[in-house]
Amino acid sequence: MFNNKITLAETIEATRQFDEENVLSRTRYGLVFKACYADGMVLSVRRFPDGALNENLFRKEAEALGRVKHRNLTVLRGYYAGPPDMRLLVYDYMPNGNLATLLQEASHQDGHVLNWPMRHLIALGIARGLAFLHSSAVVHGDVKPQSVLFDRFRSPSVRFRARQTHIGNPS
Repeated sequence: MFNNKITLAETIEATRQFDEENVLSRTRYGLVFKACYADGMVLSVRRFPDGALNENLFRKEAEALGRVKHRNLTVLRGYYAGPPDMRLLVYDYMPNGNLATLLQEASHQDGHVLNWPMRHLIALGIARGLAFLHSSAVVHGDVKPQSVLFDRFRSPSVRFRARQTHIGNPS
């Protein structure tokens, strides 16, 4: 599942058995949980509905996603596919939320949260992440403000889902 061998049991404990209190977001692809591990590491765990994805296809897609690395794309740290029909993707935790929330905050504060230089940098980060995906023959297919996350430095990263459409072979 992980390079540093985090177990499923540790992940279940880190999310408090996937407790509602730890839900970061809800999508049509499942729930994303904040996972706080005993050693202080914090990650995001996307849990797909049990039994919703074929194990072999999920593993293949997760392995492909794990090879996609760019500073403006969320990094897949690991995955789990196994009994009891559980499918998990594990990402770095992005502590500064998503673009949708940031835009909503800005609208309530006359735009002061997002000045034009910051908006420009966010747009460039999104464009760079998507350009990298496209150069790798991967189509995102669902770009929206909720899919743009911010790390601790407020750098944008595009989150892309587990089921990607691959077009051709990367050159």
